[in-house]
Amino acid sequence: MLKALQLITITTALLLTHLTLAQQPAFPGAEGGGMYTTGGRGGNVYFVTSLDDTSTGNLTTREGTLRWCLAQTGPRTIIFKVAGIIALNSALKIPANTTIAGQTAPGDGICLKNYSTTLSGDNIIIRYMRFRMGDEKAYEGDALWGRNLSNIIIDHCSLSWSTDECGSFYDNTNFTLQWCILSESLRNSVHVKEAHGYGGIWGGKTATFHHNLLAHHDSRNPRMCGSRFSGQPELELVDFRNNVIYNWGGNSGYAGEGGSYNFVNNYYKPSSYSSNPTRIFQPNAYNDVWGTFYVNGNYMHSSTTVTNDNWVGIHPNPTTKSKEELKSLTEFTVPYVTTHTAQEAYNLVLNHCGASKRRDATDKRVINEVTNGLAPMRATLGTTRGGLIDTQSDVGGWDTYSYQASDVPTDTDKDGMPDEWEQANGLDANNASDRNTTAASGYTYLEEYLNDAAKPTSSASTKNRTMLTHYQTNDAKSLVLTSENSIANVTIINLQGRMMLQQSANNNEVTVDIQKLNQGLHLVQITFSNGQTMTQKFLKTR
Repeated sequence: MLKALQLITITTALLLTHLTLAQQPAFPGAEGGGMYTTGGRGGNVYFVTSLDDTSTGNLTTREGTLRWCLAQTGPRTIIFKVAGIIALNSALKIPANTTIAGQTAPGDGICLKNYSTTLSGDNIIIRYMRFRMGDEKAYEGDALWGRNLSNIIIDHCSLSWSTDECGSFYDNTNFTLQWCILSESLRNSVHVKEAHGYGGIWGGKTATFHHNLLAHHDSRNPRMCGSRFSGQPELELVDFRNNVIYNWGGNSGYAGEGGSYNFVNNYYKPSSYSSNPTRIFQPNAYNDVWGTFYVNGNYMHSSTTVTNDNWVGIHPNPTTKSKEELKSLTEFTVPYVTTHTAQEAYNLVLNHCGASKRRDATDKRVINEVTNGLAPMRATLGTTRGGLIDTQSDVGGWDTYSYQASDVPTDTDKDGMPDEWEQANGLDANNASDRNTTAASGYTYLEEYLNDAAKPTSSASTKNRTMLTHYQTNDAKSLVLTSENSIANVTIINLQGRMMLQQSANNNEVTVDIQKLNQGLHLVQITFSNGQTMTQKFLKTR
């Protein structure tokens, strides 16, 4: 009997460990459809040590160009030991099971130019990168794009100066684009069909677009793809919330031909050059297939009427289509996203979106223009709408990105974690295998370092981390959280990403009533009064 009980205990522990790892968010703050993406978790580490765009690298040291690192096999995490511009010689493909940790770049960070970057496999995490394509190579394409994929999350990236769309992501499953800037797509440039200047084509099966800034695009802010390619409107599910849309030209957003859409708490700020300055969205049909829309809480800077009744800002095309046929009175059920009012989101997005660990001059300028309602006339190839540009030289072209040798930390065992960080966390700076050991948080230690490295003001050591403990009371009725920093908000979600409860607080110790939660594993997301966030797991025992 004892052996049987031991076997059951071991089996249960292994099952819980597997389930926990499988459902661990990609990183603290990962939300929406792609929140459980694993990327390169548990795989090898490769180091970008050259800004050249060649296929040169060293398998022994795992160092080389970005293109070489992406060409290696197996799950991989890519860490940068250089900063600057990588001038692509051709389109760049990102394969499956990859984490690109742009937050590890020293100094001013990394920027890609000249050609598109394409998501070419499932299970990809991209953070803190800049994709500023430009038209110097007369190449027609998006700065970053991907479709027909699954489990993707793109976080804190800056996309601009595309000759097609800045970023198009549709027909994907379990996808998130969050805290990104998409700005200044090129209008009269090298696109052969017609003038462009488009933000993006977005959509997917459980696709989330939240806390992004779209600024200075003529149209497609965004264009919702709908089910016109998949032919499965019942599976198209898109959550569009807490985004900021500024200075659209001819159109804010449109289409959505089939599918279910949440438009929740977005902030629309037209300029004097914006056509239809009070329009939130223009639904279209494809083969008489229309989408269904839940529209609520959106703020129209130019119209209290639309702010008070969002459906005044919904303009079906053709206009003979009844709005009532398109309207959902209830919000569609989607994976959890921390949701703010539109006004709160406006400030948060402008303060934190894009490759914001160290913002470059381009992002700073765009943010300033959004903040102050500026749309300067500067296009040189025929565009007559303020704020829109025809070529990157209209706004001065690419920034300079520099770094010092001292910005690159020492990593003796080449496991991706600096020696200083390993020592501070009780690890062995001469043992590369400890990178894939699972920490108490549920992340590998390499992921723990990457999470620390993403903090804008952090030196990526434990002395700067907010410490938090939690325990379940013996009667399983309460969860108690304690921290040296004041806790502002506690959210508990299940492993499917559904919010189960939320509680506001302003205290160092918070007690949460968990009696209504089902037995099993849950995630608790904590927001501190200083703006930091943290995600931990807990097991409700009964």
